[in-house]
Amino acid sequence: MPGIPKVAYVVYNDGYRGIVDVKRIKDFSPRTVADVAKDKEVYWKTEAGGKIEEDFFPGEVVLLGANFNDLVAKMAKKRWAVPDNIFYETEPEENVSTRKRKKAYNFTIEAYCAPSSLRMNTCDFGKHKDDGTTYSTPY
Repeated sequence: MPGIPKVAYVVYNDGYRGIVDVKRIKDFSPRTVADVAKDKEVYWKTEAGGKIEEDFFPGEVVLLGANFNDLVAKMAKKRWAVPDNIFYETEPEENVSTRKRKKAYNFTIEAYCAPSSLRMNTCDFGKHKDDGTTYSTPY
């Protein structure tokens, strides 16, 4: 069973969309993820000319999640795009992925063949020099 909602997907009356911490919605204390609401004052932050402006604007709470990942998963099921405006800080215990990309191997022809063998098509494309893995010829 999901916990108490901590994050909300909101649609402002002017059409902008955002993901907001429920603490940044005035007079709103949802007990379950089904407690959506209309006509709420929702936090908004913008930067114009190097100056940061923060205020509350009217909007509708459309979807709630127990955490950020839960909300994004619900949005994905509905095929809704995640908006650029996110006013929610993820917490480390929420299992946010921090995987690093694996190093890519350089599988270019030049990495395995001398220039003269490339011109004569005599290069051995069958083996990778480091681990012995076989690869097919590009010709």
